[in-house]
Amino acid sequence: MTRVTIQIPAALREFVEGRGEVVVEADTAADALARLTARSRALHAHLYGPNGRVRPFIHIYVGNRELRELEPDAVLADGAELRIVPSIAGG
Repeated sequence: MTRVTIQIPAALREFVEGRGEVVVEADTAADALARLTARSRALHAHLYGPNGRVRPFIHIYVGNRELRELEPDAVLADGAELRIVPSIAGG
């Protein structure tokens, strides 16, 4: 298994005990997110829609590339970093 650091935005930290990052052991981005959300049903509901896909306003980056541009089951390098970035709308 690969060590993956997931950066958590301030708006979602309440679901991970206030932590700004969480480290999981996973080989793929999909597995890393599954391990992260297995800890919190509320976080899962914020990240994923009823169709099981990442919500359109949630952006997840692997390095500098958005996960939607990548194969979610591609193997990550040891020490990979994922960033969760929710879109912010204003008026």
